[in-house]
Amino acid sequence: MTRIRGWFGRLGWVLIVIVGFSGETEAAVTLKAFLSVSEKYNDNVSFTGTDREEELTTMIIPGLIATYDSRSVAFSGRYQGSAEFHMRQPEANRYDHTASVDLSFPFLSLKGLDLRMTEAVTYTQDLPAFSFDDQEANEGIQVGRTDKFRNRARAAVGYAWSPRLNTAASYSNIVTRYGGGGLEDSVVHDTGLKSEYLWSRRTRLMTSYGASIVDYETANEIVVHRVAIGANHQMSPTLVVDGDVGVARSSRGTTRLTLNAGLSRDVQSGTLSLRYIRNLGTGGGVTTAESLSQRVVGQATREMGRNVSASLQLGYGRTTFLSNEGSTISLYQAIGAVRVHLRPWLGGSLSYAYSEQHGRDVNDADVRRNVVILALTATTPPWRSVE
Repeated sequence: MTRIRGWFGRLGWVLIVIVGFSGETEAAVTLKAFLSVSEKYNDNVSFTGTDREEELTTMIIPGLIATYDSRSVAFSGRYQGSAEFHMRQPEANRYDHTASVDLSFPFLSLKGLDLRMTEAVTYTQDLPAFSFDDQEANEGIQVGRTDKFRNRARAAVGYAWSPRLNTAASYSNIVTRYGGGGLEDSVVHDTGLKSEYLWSRRTRLMTSYGASIVDYETANEIVVHRVAIGANHQMSPTLVVDGDVGVARSSRGTTRLTLNAGLSRDVQSGTLSLRYIRNLGTGGGVTTAESLSQRVVGQATREMGRNVSASLQLGYGRTTFLSNEGSTISLYQAIGAVRVHLRPWLGGSLSYAYSEQHGRDVNDADVRRNVVILALTATTPPWRSVE
């Protein structure tokens, strides 16, 4: 809770800066609140290969979304809590937090600049192994249920040299703290430099360089340098392909080929996407060794009517620890969901998630988990004020 209070203290200073920047300009403030109530069934709540424990959990999830728009400053923030009430283990009842802020300065775009600052904080017992939507993830490794705190702060600045050429530089600071389970705390400093050139109306070329410093709590740090070249090409009005290939080298002397390739397609009443990622990782806190991570993720969405939509997400990840080539972790995930708009202010959803992880010389037990969630979510009409 001390970390959460400290984060909200910093958020308060951000809001003060916003007010100072925009005192003389027309601005709009929008607030929207939501409340979700759900029942969750989990047949392996601790994600272990032995002594599997079933649990039925009632979750109450309040949230608030706020935006502030002016000619000088654009701000958006989101907070979401989660109160969990367990039927079998009431002593494990808890309250989790997730929050994020995004700050940009539209007046700089007149000078060709794009400055953006973001911060996201998560306090939970379950971090996803890898993400389908490019949010928080853990290098393709699903760890057991234990307290986890992660704070990600990022600043990025871009400059348009011409209508065809632009560059961007970024810095991220990621702090991860675990409450137990033999996992390693870390602080990551990540810098990047990227350049894009519009080759034609449909094709964009890209080059990038990045460096990451992973400072572990007790082990020696790992420094990884990455360079890559790539392109984004719109093959048709409904089909886009993109990808980059490069090389990553660590301070411990390891060099590996990297690849990030994907395609997305708009289909009737929905979308399809597929992506493959190969990267030189740093163990994700499960170990402090270099790792070769590979992930394949696919998504499909479909509007099944005016008030019903469905989605399907499939993923496979494999992490090989390079200090011992025989040590690997493989993870399969599938998530399906159906969402229904019952009223303009009320929606319902039913989702199912399956996870299966196998470890070789890391975790000899086969681990499987099934999770079913039935939820109702009420949202207030947006409250808007114009100054």
